[in-house]
Amino acid sequence: MPLTVMWLNAQVNKPQTKIIRKSDGNGLGVRISLQGKITFTFRYRYKNKQSSIDLGTYPLMTIQQARNTCNEYRAQLEQGYDPADYKFERGQRFQTFKDYAESWYNDYFYKKVRASSVMGQIRKHLYPKLGDLVVSKTTTHQWLTLMSEIHRETELSDLAFKLIVARVSQVLNYATKHYKLPVNPASGITGKDFDLLIQSRNRYLIESEVVSLIRTLLYGKIYQPYKDLILLMLHTGARVSEISQSQVKEFNFSDKIWTIPPHNSKAGHQFYRPLTDKTIELLKSVIKDKQSEDYLFPNYDFKPVSVTFHRRAQAAFQKWGTTHIPNYRSDWVLHDLRRTFRTNISRWISRFEVAELTLGHVQSGIHATYDLYKYIDEMREGYVHWVEYLGELEAKAKKLGPM
Repeated sequence: MPLTVMWLNAQVNKPQTKIIRKSDGNGLGVRISLQGKITFTFRYRYKNKQSSIDLGTYPLMTIQQARNTCNEYRAQLEQGYDPADYKFERGQRFQTFKDYAESWYNDYFYKKVRASSVMGQIRKHLYPKLGDLVVSKTTTHQWLTLMSEIHRETELSDLAFKLIVARVSQVLNYATKHYKLPVNPASGITGKDFDLLIQSRNRYLIESEVVSLIRTLLYGKIYQPYKDLILLMLHTGARVSEISQSQVKEFNFSDKIWTIPPHNSKAGHQFYRPLTDKTIELLKSVIKDKQSEDYLFPNYDFKPVSVTFHRRAQAAFQKWGTTHIPNYRSDWVLHDLRRTFRTNISRWISRFEVAELTLGHVQSGIHATYDLYKYIDEMREGYVHWVEYLGELEAKAKKLGPM
């Protein structure tokens, strides 16, 4: 069905749960971002390759203007020219870093774990200096100089800055492949080009610290969803995002399996975790009357919670523990719980590759190609022992009491 002004007006600037694409015909269509931004697009095939270019945004560009522009590009295509080259020559092709970054996010990165948080950092820290740069007219030296200034002037940690440097290169590499950017001027720039002091973190909680954490779970006057998040991390060894972004439908209580979908996996692949009876009991208390499509931890508008929720959960535990438990160490972060799980699970899972599967890590080399067995039963045995061990630590925590 052709696009109409009435339909576009009903969608513009309205938050969406997913990227929406709708066709008008003859290659013309629209892409609606999660924020409700409507972009006219022209999809076509050139030399047996599917391509797409953005024409403009609604309502600055009308439907008729978009159809006229689409016809211009179709005429170029009939004459044997690539419409993308025609657009670039007219000065309408993406040019600034902001252009490329926003298109990279809308076309590709939005479906990744914590994508909105990453994009928020790019917009906040990079756009003021890099956003308006015409990328094709810059040099590697310029990028290195400007990014050094960003490193000096922002509050980003060295680790956070290293990750954001990698995103710059990723954005521009994607642009060279999909948006015809002639060359990536930031190619080769890595965290090593800056005076970064990054130490690999090896912090995990020893038994007495886990007991203190469980005392906080049992007696702390802390928001219950924060407690549920921490306890599920302890039980499963999952990434905090895998839990906080999960939906009810991922948990199969009959088969006692948690299926983590590709969009919620750091490696981008679907994988499975077995569930123990104790973990299922915990999950049922969290789910209560939620429906299949609901998130385990929804925010006020029923979308999954943001990274702010994780930080507040961690801060709440550290504040209560420091105040009420003698010699409480508050220097742990949420990811240390995952490291604590992995360190302990080796007691009961002797095979390295099976223990790694509990973390959702991808097998490498020949194993990844030929060993497609899921090792569910082998993982389950380790999980059962681990949760039983947590039960023993809970008994110790109750014996010590709240103070």
